[in-house]
Amino acid sequence: MKEKCSSCCWKAHPQHTENSEISDEDKNELGQDLSPDYDDIDKTHGLPYRELLPIVLQVGRAICIRGKTLENCTRFSVNLLCGLEPKSNVALHFNPRLDQNYVVRNSRILGKWGEEETTAYCRPNMRWNEDFFLEFLPTSNEFMIAINNKHFCKYSHRIPINKITALVVSSKVGKIDVSFEARKSYPDFTKYPIEELQIIDDENYVPTNNFKPLPYCGRLPENFINNYQVTIYGRVKLLPRTFYINLQEGFHLWPHPIIHLHINPRFLGATDKNQLIKNSWIDDQWGTEERCVAFPFRPGKEFCMTLYAEDSQSFRVWVDNVLIAEFQSRTSVTNIDHVFIQGDVVVFDVHVEPKHTTKISSHHSSLTVRRRHTLTKRSSIFYNS
Repeated sequence: MKEKCSSCCWKAHPQHTENSEISDEDKNELGQDLSPDYDDIDKTHGLPYRELLPIVLQVGRAICIRGKTLENCTRFSVNLLCGLEPKSNVALHFNPRLDQNYVVRNSRILGKWGEEETTAYCRPNMRWNEDFFLEFLPTSNEFMIAINNKHFCKYSHRIPINKITALVVSSKVGKIDVSFEARKSYPDFTKYPIEELQIIDDENYVPTNNFKPLPYCGRLPENFINNYQVTIYGRVKLLPRTFYINLQEGFHLWPHPIIHLHINPRFLGATDKNQLIKNSWIDDQWGTEERCVAFPFRPGKEFCMTLYAEDSQSFRVWVDNVLIAEFQSRTSVTNIDHVFIQGDVVVFDVHVEPKHTTKISSHHSSLTVRRRHTLTKRSSIFYNS
């Protein structure tokens, strides 16, 4: 029995339970079950947007919404419906709450709201009186959702996408533009260029001190598995939920890449309950999770991680010069070509070294000295990122 890998996500507001229902305010915002109350609103302002879809929604055809929040906007919603009749099923209710800095997702089936979802890969980058761009890309199993060209979350289908026939955008949003755009892959990494990783074979190398944008994707050199290891310098954020590092084939989230090694620290509140998960994604599914005994990560703490294949059969993971994990490969690893990083972590430097180097400790010391030297100049970025 395969075990599903939990979402590597940030979760807003612990007091906001997953099975709580949509608030009365949001129900009113939707027009009390999305009834024809919308007919009373001035359509010349372009809102609320309430239209039947001009296309049949299909895998790979993204719904793109460009608009601007108004000055008094604290929340709004985007709704994909199975018709415009009263009490139509809502396949996806996407509800940014700008005043609380998180987004609720839910569905309504046969008049009843399901469990809310509030986890995400990052905090929503949305504010009042600002332009926004939302992308909803249907795949076979879920929606991929991006905010301002940055992947935000996934939402598993609760209603087949071929049942979705209408779009409603509600509340205090300025005029919007809706388009339907074909996608061959997701997300658009032209917005976040893939880094060609350098091969470093220098005992005096000092790791860079630059903040790399997330999601981070680095292209590994040819024959990486046989000859090299990848080293990552970073810092766990102060209020972490989780982050993950993948060695994988390809660099997109969709179509889903083959992930040979998935390292996923999960911060669950109490130190003794934190988990370090190992897994892989092969044949379009997660494998069985494996848990490590060690958990070397702490909020706000810097770390140096090195990953490499000991042979074609297993991986090794070192953190701060200590072996913390081994993982048996579950398929051929010869085609690994990218490292992918996402979550509650700040990444300073990623590079490739000849395998089995002994310079890990000296590199980590160099990074620490350099960061102490620049801390006073960049402390606000250092602690708030």
